[in-house]
Amino acid sequence: MIVTKSLGVSLDGTYLRLSLLARRFNKYEVRGLSSIQDCFNKPEADLRANLSSLLSTNDAGNLRCVLAIPRHELIIRRIELPKEAEANLPKVVEYQLLNLVPSEQAPIYYDFQTSKGPANGKTFYVDIFLVLKSVLDSSLKICERMGLSVSRVVPSSIAVTNYMLMMSHHFSGRNGMVGYWSGGRFESNGLLNEAFLLSRSNVPLGDESEVDVMVREAELFRGQMGLQENSLLNVYLCSDSKNTETLPSLDEQFFKVKRLSLAGDFGVQIAKAEFEGRPLQEHFLSIVAAFSGLRRRPPSSVNLLPLSLRKGKPKWLLVPTYVLLGINLILLFALVLRKPIQQYQYHEKLVQETSRLEPEVKKIRSVEKQITDLQRRTDLLIGFQRSNTKLLVALNELSTILPKTTYLMDLTYRNQTFEIYGLSDSATALPQIIDNSPQFRGAEFIAPITRDGTGKEIFRIRMQLKTEQSQASSSASNPDINQPGKNPINPVAPRKGSRQDSHK
Repeated sequence: MIVTKSLGVSLDGTYLRLSLLARRFNKYEVRGLSSIQDCFNKPEADLRANLSSLLSTNDAGNLRCVLAIPRHELIIRRIELPKEAEANLPKVVEYQLLNLVPSEQAPIYYDFQTSKGPANGKTFYVDIFLVLKSVLDSSLKICERMGLSVSRVVPSSIAVTNYMLMMSHHFSGRNGMVGYWSGGRFESNGLLNEAFLLSRSNVPLGDESEVDVMVREAELFRGQMGLQENSLLNVYLCSDSKNTETLPSLDEQFFKVKRLSLAGDFGVQIAKAEFEGRPLQEHFLSIVAAFSGLRRRPPSSVNLLPLSLRKGKPKWLLVPTYVLLGINLILLFALVLRKPIQQYQYHEKLVQETSRLEPEVKKIRSVEKQITDLQRRTDLLIGFQRSNTKLLVALNELSTILPKTTYLMDLTYRNQTFEIYGLSDSATALPQIIDNSPQFRGAEFIAPITRDGTGKEIFRIRMQLKTEQSQASSSASNPDINQPGKNPINPVAPRKGSRQDSHK
């Protein structure tokens, strides 16, 4: 999991405040806090030992260092320029500096940012931040003695602005005032429509208390912001004084006060419980400064560090990164194409194997067809053989069961059905005799009985040839049939042998 770390540095009188902040996705954690008293007189070895202990304990070898300059050491001016000035803004700002510097002989460092102007859209605002070279060099020298390489120098107001905008999911509203105590001064910063508006630094006047200063600044900010009467101004205060827990002088209809005293109020997590409360409040400026180093491009890119002192990463250091990125892209591309390529290769193998086996398959199909034809012929012959056998058995049965005085002149067989035509002395008994046979069933006359000139009865009878299934069912329903010595239905006893005087 990628974790970005940043070290915030601020000077609070003679105290040097260090805050180590880590970012994991959208979560922020205070990893370490350190305060060095009387930092200007500390030996360099002690300063480096303090920093080394802070970084090694939290495994923070590679990080960005951001130095915050407090408001009372800065000059901040807002000027309004016409839209035409955007084409050559750096030169325009450089001309405006002549009216802003306290002395033409005093060297300065400066930077600026633009913001939207009035609603007419013909002008825009430019916020210019100036710091004396001597002031910034003094702070940079302390960092250099500690072994720190500063990558960004931000005004305290910009540090607060970046903090509020990066934590917009934690703080409600587009407008607000953030106030905190630093070096005996109360610094206040105002945001309007999620953009920096103004910043002030004040000390108590006369008998004013801390609460009086906060109330005065909050009311002043509301007036300068030009908010509507029915809109609330969110006031976020960072102070370790118990007197500031409530501000009874502020009208709750116009102000909503929230104290930044605990880690949950800051919107951050803490690595150690001992950081809670007063340590967080004392390191407020260094903590918000560290927020500006957690992103390569923070919401406000103001940087007072001179261009000559800004150290970019050598290009060769980025070569492994780009090589690794290229390898990952190649692997990703290969992973995406793997499935289509494998499917294509599998299809080609199937086509080749099909082409190779196709002649053999044709031969097998030809043999199977021949086998099918032979099987069909065999079944047909077997069927003929079985039908002829049944027919012969049936004819033999007829010659056995018909009486001696019965003669057949014609016999027809079609679809398991016999039709017989002949002469008999007593034709009426023939259907019963035939039905008693295990080979026939359903015997019936299909024409009236007539007599010939000799007195013989002429008959025509149709009966069905019993199949194996019908014979089995008949035997099951009447177990006495075909048992030796039992023939209750047949009135005429069958005679063994063939009938020589029957005509078939």
